[in-house]
Amino acid sequence: MDEIVGHLAPEDPTPARAKALGLFAMMAGSLQLSRVAFGSKLADEVLENALAFMC
Repeated sequence: MDEIVGHLAPEDPTPARAKALGLFAMMAGSLQLSRVAFGSKLADEVLENALAFMC
């Protein structure tokens, strides 16, 4: 987590840590949900929307 925080805001890590934790949790949750729906349109939709939200 510290590595991600260092990339987000090396000058002020405290608020960046909460953002990094949230992004990491969203990535993990998106992958888990897409694996549950593997092979369906929903799996693709979950991954596409997660990527769009993060960029």
